[in-house]
Amino acid sequence: MFEKDKYPQKTGLKCPITGSELLFLGGDREVRDPDSFYSPESDESIIFARHPFSYNIFRLVEQKSMGEKGLRFFKLEKDKTWTEYKKIPYTNKLVKMDYPEDKFQEESKIAREKYQEQQKRLDKYRTTFKPISAELVKVQSLPPPLGKLNYIDFKYKDNDKK
Repeated sequence: MFEKDKYPQKTGLKCPITGSELLFLGGDREVRDPDSFYSPESDESIIFARHPFSYNIFRLVEQKSMGEKGLRFFKLEKDKTWTEYKKIPYTNKLVKMDYPEDKFQEESKIAREKYQEQQKRLDKYRTTFKPISAELVKVQSLPPPLGKLNYIDFKYKDNDKK
């Protein structure tokens, strides 16, 4: 749980967009691998999300919510400088902004085609599989109550009288 009086916290990092100090705003609550959120001191409308598995990658997002898709990506280098990246659609691959446009378009096209092929295969399986439970078990309603009370009366040997 996050205590409200602890946030925002200064980080000592400069925002890659505004150049002002990045403030740590806290993270998702009660989530196993929570995103951490940051905003520059000079503009609270800019929000970055950082996932713990990609510690040095900050995604520019529209709102603070888990799994929010990144609009732009920034990698924090060891010397505390930033490198901007873009994401190849239909993949998790990030490439630098100066990545050749023809290669970017080609990889995007290949990834889109692979995605569409996967969707076609999934659609095929979705339409060909049907539940077999009705074939295995006859489904019918329970009979009405008979008005009888059935019980079992157990007789135990008395082990204390030996």
